[in-house]
This record gives sequence, C-alpha cells and structure tokens, in this order.
Amino acid sequence: PPGTGLQTVNAMPHLIVREVSATLILLAGLLIFSMLVNAPLAEPANPGLSPNPTKAPWYFMGLQELLLHFHPVFSVFVIPALLLAGVLLLPWLVRDSGQAGVWFQSGRGRVLTLLSAVVAVAATAGAVLVDESLRIAAAGGPRMLGRGLVPLVVILAGCAAYVLFLGRVFRSNREESIQALFTLAVTALVVLTLIGVWFRGAGMQLGWAG
Repeated sequence: PPGTGLQTVNAMPHLIVREVSATLILLAGLLIFSMLVNAPLAEPANPGLSPNPTKAPWYFMGLQELLLHFHPVFSVFVIPALLLAGVLLLPWLVRDSGQAGVWFQSGRGRVLTLLSAVVAVAATAGAVLVDESLRIAAAGGPRMLGRGLVPLVVILAGCAAYVLFLGRVFRSNREESIQALFTLAVTALVVLTLIGVWFRGAGMQLGWAG
C-alpha cells in the first residue's frame, strides 16, 4: 500500500498459482506413493478377540498418547481446543515485522526454531518417561486435578518461562517467540505420535514395538 513501505503482490496470479502448484505436486506425490507401496487390509474384525495393543491410525496416535497421560476431558477437548484457538489467533498475534505472512525470515528466528524443536523433543520424551515410570497423579485426589489441571498448568507455565527465556537471552521479538511456541507444539505432537506408533507394545506398555 502507498506510504507503508511494504512490497505487496496480487493474490491472483501470484498466490493462487503457487497454492495450486503445491496442491498438484502433493497430490502427484501421494498418487505415486500409493502406486508403489502396498497397503493390504488386515484380517476381518473379530469382536471376541481385540488386537493387543489396540492402536488408533497413526495420524491419531498423538491424541491416543495424550490419553495415557491426561484425563480424557483434557486430552480430547481442552488441549486440542487450546491449540486450535492458538492457531486461529496467529494472524492477529504475528505482526511485529510488518510481514505477518512470512515466517522464519530472520536468522535469529531460524535459530530459535531449531532450538525449540530440540527442546520439544527432549522435554516431551522426558515427560513421557517420567510419567511412565512414576505414574504422576494426585494419590487419593480428584483425577481431573492430578491428570488434568495440574499438568496443564505446569506445561503452560513452562511455555511462558521459555518465552521469557528467549526474550531475555536471545532478545526475541513477539513474532519469533510465537514461532518458537508453534514449533514446540508441532514437535511435541510429532514426538507423541512417534512414541505411540513405535514405542507402545502389548497393553500399551512403553517399549520397542517395531
């Protein structure tokens, strides 16, 4: 727009052509993959003999893994709702640089993204191991509290402390901090999915299931 100093392009054809091209490339890749990789059906369902372990499809394994560590109300409703609300708020939160549609444009932002991915892998795997070994819960107290509110508050407090750390040590701006939080959430979900797919054996016990 005149007077703002920002460089803009029209959505048509620049944005639309890129989105259509990316969609066609993705569809072509999926088609080729489905032609080359065999995906046979399993045996017919037997109500009298459930498989052990009973696992959700891989794209739901992150949520199923959450069910092992959180109260169902939190793992199915509260946490996904908070993540969805955060994604919906992104366009209004990320405006520091004047280029809200461009992520990872700064060298510092890319460094913080990599750091956040490493922190998320370590923190998520460590939390799963601790919870698996100690079975942290409020003994004799409400399960909604010990398996829901308390760990959620701890996670949110940890995220807030991490953002403060990035601001004090790396002088990150708001956009870079939000990118770091987004990276934390996505990486944590990926780690939970991989744990559920590869490290949950019979009885959903933690171990090598490959």
